[in-house]
Amino acid sequence: MVEFKLDRRDGQAKLMEVNGRFWGSLQLAIDSGLNFPLLLYRLATGENVPAQLVYKAGVKSRWFLGDLDHLLIRLSSPYGVDGLHHAEVSKLRACLNFLKFYEPNLRYEVTRLDDPRPGWFEVKSYFRETWRRLQRWKGRSHAG
Repeated sequence: MVEFKLDRRDGQAKLMEVNGRFWGSLQLAIDSGLNFPLLLYRLATGENVPAQLVYKAGVKSRWFLGDLDHLLIRLSSPYGVDGLHHAEVSKLRACLNFLKFYEPNLRYEVTRLDDPRPGWFEVKSYFRETWRRLQRWKGRSHAG
């Protein structure tokens, strides 16, 4: 992955990072029809990779636990993680947005019916870590 950022002073794109790993939103590209790991494998093994690739536009990716975190932050505070006021989106609207479990072209980042184990692992880890944080928070509130 190569990342650039636009410099406001001169309007030029500046190189920020060169990362040899695939990017975090890789699953979205795969769900859209561009399987970059497979293409890289084919290149590495000397197979012919077509120059013109077809992909499906309009595919959306949802990270369910990230959306859950966002909802919990919205419900517990008018300010987000970034400290900005989010009054333009009501708490009711945030709940309704979260409850959109299906829409055309929506794919889930980790939770997959055809391969449920990664999703189960992530959910178990999420709740285990949430439980640990609650226990630490309870311990601190009783100590004072």
